[in-house]
Amino acid sequence: MIGSEVPWSCDCFLCRFFVKPLLKLLYGSRFCSGGVGPVVESNSGVVAEEESKKELAQLVKALREAVVELREALGELGNPLNQVAAMSKPEEVITTLSSVEAEGDDKDLKTERSRASKEKPITSLSEDKKTLKRLGSEGKYVNLKTLMKFMRLANLLLDRVDKDMLIHYITFMNKLNLVRDDELELLKVIIDLVDEGRKRSLSIDEQIAMFSIIADNFGFRDELVDSELMTYVLKLIVSK
Repeated sequence: MIGSEVPWSCDCFLCRFFVKPLLKLLYGSRFCSGGVGPVVESNSGVVAEEESKKELAQLVKALREAVVELREALGELGNPLNQVAAMSKPEEVITTLSSVEAEGDDKDLKTERSRASKEKPITSLSEDKKTLKRLGSEGKYVNLKTLMKFMRLANLLLDRVDKDMLIHYITFMNKLNLVRDDELELLKVIIDLVDEGRKRSLSIDEQIAMFSIIADNFGFRDELVDSELMTYVLKLIVSK
C-alpha cells in the first residue's frame, strides 16, 4: 500500500483532467499533487492497489465498449433512409417517358416530363413517410438493447463516481474524438436519467422496467424489453 502520500507532480492537461481525478478516486486524501512524498510498500497493500487498478480498468473498458455499441446503434439510424432512397427510384416515370417518346410527339413528351418532375416527388414523399413510420413501429430506429446496457453501466459507474465526474470523462473522450458530439449528448441524457432515478430511490431494475413499459406502449417491441420486464417482475415475486 502506498504510504502517507501518493505524489503526482505533473500538471499537464491530461494529468489535470484525467489522471489526477482517478488518483483522487483511488487514494482519497492520501493523494497529493505536489512533489514526491514518502512511499512505503507492503505485500497486502500492493495486492489491494493492483485490485483497485484492475477494477477501474475494467470499468473504463466497459464504458468504451458501451460507447462502441452505442455508435453502432446510432449508425443504424441511417439504414432506413438508405432503404427508402433505394425504393424511391422513379422507375414508373422512366417507363412512362419511354412510351411517350415512342409516339414521337415532342410537345406531349415535354408536357409529360414536366408533369412527372412535379408529381413524382410528392408520391415518393408520401411513400417515404409510410416506410419510415413502418420502420419506426418495428423498432429499427432505436437499439433498445444498447440503451439498456448503457443504463446498467451508467448505474455501475455512478457507484464509484458522481454524475459530474462521469460526464467529465465522456466529455474528455469526446475531445479525443473517441465519442462523437451526438453520442456525447445522448450519453449525457442517459447518465442524467439514471442519476435522477437513483436520487428518487429507484433501483436500476425499476428504472429499466419503467423504460421497458414506456417503450412497449410506444410500439417498440423487442425481446430484450420483454425479458427485462419479466426479470423485474420475477425479482419482485421472489423478494416477497
